[in-house]
Amino acid sequence: MSESTLPGVFIIESLRIQDEIDGLCEGQILRDILKRSGKETEYWYVRTWKELQEGILQRFYDSRLRYLHISCHASKDTVSFTFDQDIPLAEIIRSCSRRS
Repeated sequence: MSESTLPGVFIIESLRIQDEIDGLCEGQILRDILKRSGKETEYWYVRTWKELQEGILQRFYDSRLRYLHISCHASKDTVSFTFDQDIPLAEIIRSCSRRS
């Protein structure tokens, strides 16, 4: 089996509770647009950094989809999930690179 990736997008989304209530799920909108365009997509919603680390990143690697899109609140140096705020971006990158 080839180690190549598949043309498609794996979307991970995490919002503030109020954004969830208000239906501001931009990751879902992106998924719907891509699917209507015939693109392969997977969409996952996470609320914690632990969820991302312990399951969803592995699902991304197993999917073999080429692109990863993360839809969440962030600053220049940190990323926030629904229940975990200000996770250093460097830690997320390290976690991703350990799996490759």
